[in-house]
Amino acid sequence: MKVNPALNRLRIQPFAPGINRDELVSQVEEALENPDKVDQGLHPHMCVPAVLQSYLAQTDPEEFVELVGELASPEGVAETASGHSLFRIEDSLLDDGTDRNLMERLVQAAIFDGAERAAGALRGSYSSLNHTHDGVQASGLGTWQTQEMLRQLTNDPTWTKSNPDSTVLDRACDEEPIPVVLKTGKGRGHQMLLTDITDGVVTLRDPEGEFATPFEGSKLDGKGHQIMPVEAFEKVFEKAYLKSEQLPPEFRDPSTWMMG
Repeated sequence: MKVNPALNRLRIQPFAPGINRDELVSQVEEALENPDKVDQGLHPHMCVPAVLQSYLAQTDPEEFVELVGELASPEGVAETASGHSLFRIEDSLLDDGTDRNLMERLVQAAIFDGAERAAGALRGSYSSLNHTHDGVQASGLGTWQTQEMLRQLTNDPTWTKSNPDSTVLDRACDEEPIPVVLKTGKGRGHQMLLTDITDGVVTLRDPEGEFATPFEGSKLDGKGHQIMPVEAFEKVFEKAYLKSEQLPPEFRDPSTWMMG
């Protein structure tokens, strides 16, 4: 594993009461070794935070570890790359029966809460254990919230949602995994990480992991990857989240042209 100064700091920093140092450090090390195994478990509304968590672990490991460490600190406040604050959700330390580990719950709850606050929710109103706001059942995150959290986590304001063709996606995922949304019906979608397009075959990491259900025309490889022909992918593909530099001009948001 490449030397990660943030990981060395994590091993010795103060932790909040209730956080087992050996357990959390081990889970972070495992995520760095195999970041596409970061899962949402059985949680039905956590695909976006799980995908963003996995994306950050793959593309900026030091920032990922800093985020975990700051959330696990006694203060429980993490500063994103853009300077926004994410807050530890205290009941994310408790096992909620979703088969997520401590690290996954800690980070996913903070990302979910940050996205909801960006959309106007009050700080401190989210319960990870019950997935509620002030006792009212919450659902999943929307596309604007996903885009906003990508901008916060990476400090890149040019992230935009788009639906380019597979040629554009193929070129983009040669550089890094691409967050994409696939249609599941009735106006709903499921977020995954597009990792490869080779010889007409698309590979996506499904954050449901071992609990994933194959899309039509897809097969699972036993490791949480959906593998399908490009034709099957195009039938269910709804949108991708890409930086301006990854998009041809015709797909760009005009507000990003000067930056992209």
